[in-house]
Amino acid sequence: MEGEFHNIIVKRVVYDKDINGVYSIIFATDEDGYFLIQRDSFIDLKEDPMYKKPYIEMNEQNGHYYDVLKVLFSQRTIYILIERCFLNKNQILINMHEDVNAKIIDFFVNHLFLGSVVEYADEVDANLHIEQTIFPEQF
Repeated sequence: MEGEFHNIIVKRVVYDKDINGVYSIIFATDEDGYFLIQRDSFIDLKEDPMYKKPYIEMNEQNGHYYDVLKVLFSQRTIYILIERCFLNKNQILINMHEDVNAKIIDFFVNHLFLGSVVEYADEVDANLHIEQTIFPEQF
């Protein structure tokens, strides 16, 4: 990881699926801030392929849909590299308050459809390595 990145210190993680089929994960910080990443499942992806990309928002700033180039899971961090700048930076480092778990990894792999760009640091237990089994074409 070189260059500048958003450094997010997480105090709480919230998973959500609303009635419109939006899957999201919110990483809440201690300053009443947040980092949100989500996928919209109710939109016809053939009509508008932009919606295949995850939607990213932080602290009520205008969010956007971004191509994610890499997600690296370490024991207590999640590193995300995106295609273009989000609030002037294209790297995000999420520092967790507890170890990264299977539910978080599965969210990135199967709900955000990022299995092809997910990597694991050596210290991540092999039992947490999750294979992508859900694909956008299934919707």
